[in-house]
Amino acid sequence: MVHSLAERGEVPRVLTRTTRQGVPAAAVIGASSIGLLTVVANYFLPSDAVRCR
Repeated sequence: MVHSLAERGEVPRVLTRTTRQGVPAAAVIGASSIGLLTVVANYFLPSDAVRCR
């Protein structure tokens, strides 16, 4: 998903780069990092991490 957003110019172009095998490594690492940060924030700040109103 991040890779396609980069191809459309909606996120930094560096996320379009792929490995020799065609894997968008920067996009995968970036998306995984954001997911990990969200899980950690939810663990330490369960009531403040995500507020749905």
